[in-house]
Amino acid sequence: MLKNKKGGVVEFILTPTFTTLLALGIVLLYLLWFVNGTAAKTSFERQFLSKDLSLIIDTILSLPGNFNLLYSPHKPEFQGNFTFMFSNETVTVKDEGENYNRYLGRKDIILKPTTIIPSKEGTILKIIKTGDQIDVSNIYEKKKVFDRQINCYGTHKKINSFILDAGHLFNPESKYNDPGFMNEEVKEADLTLILGQAIKNLAKDFTFEETRFLERATEGKQAGLDTPISITERIEKIKNSQSDALVSLHFGNYDGKFYLKAFVHPKNFEENYKLACSVINEVAQGLYSEHDKEIDGLAVIPLNPDYSGDKNNKVLSAKDGFVLEVGSVQNHLTDKELLTVAKGVIKGLK
Repeated sequence: MLKNKKGGVVEFILTPTFTTLLALGIVLLYLLWFVNGTAAKTSFERQFLSKDLSLIIDTILSLPGNFNLLYSPHKPEFQGNFTFMFSNETVTVKDEGENYNRYLGRKDIILKPTTIIPSKEGTILKIIKTGDQIDVSNIYEKKKVFDRQINCYGTHKKINSFILDAGHLFNPESKYNDPGFMNEEVKEADLTLILGQAIKNLAKDFTFEETRFLERATEGKQAGLDTPISITERIEKIKNSQSDALVSLHFGNYDGKFYLKAFVHPKNFEENYKLACSVINEVAQGLYSEHDKEIDGLAVIPLNPDYSGDKNNKVLSAKDGFVLEVGSVQNHLTDKELLTVAKGVIKGLK
């Protein structure tokens, strides 16, 4: 054993205790370096993604018409596992920290508030601009499927154009005033105008006609100023239309239940049925998957052509198509749900 101080130091360094402490120290330093480096890296990724997505949304907002984009945030050089939150003003990216970025926005565009959490399959954002709404989703998220859809017995013939008839009229100053079903302040005539306007806004791929001035729907309570039109005039417009099909909008009057119904005329029944069935199924799927709407039943119902007292009979005898009844004035839909119905109508017609 060496007795000098130098020998003592050499002896201590070579002991198992010192070797173990040294190894643990190196591991600790490496872990601290790794954690700090990772935190800095994910912070950079969050900042980059929030900025990039806000610029993309601003770009989409500036473009006319509809738009569809797939965005993959998890590039090979990125390591984060992020949650994405979209509101009408900001994009927020979160993991152990959080970064957000504002976009300019437009008052006439609605970005549906959405939170997209990490999924096992991954994240690819689907950004869709339809009319005046932007929707963001993860294509890997499993879509809820409404499993009670009705059999359409094939696909309907191609529809290039349609005439939209928003049923009923609320104008107390007119002898033709017919608000339809009413539940306190809710009038069927107002609901058909709102739904009709939403469908018109989305009908970019169709040649479109209307029996009423649907812009009145944007004036709220001033819908009562709608131009007077009799059932005879409505039928005449439908009969003279060059459109491929008629879509007539109505709401029921029953409590507690929510039904989607379409009424078709026996004339050209097979094609009318297929068209109405396609629309009913698309509307039901949209309400169920987007709003968890409880739907009590779907039906396509043939009208009795011999019952001349039914106004719908007279309307449908003038043009191929269907009458669509969307729930009830006693269980009426929100504006967002009506927009989903409008999307379903357009998708079902295609």
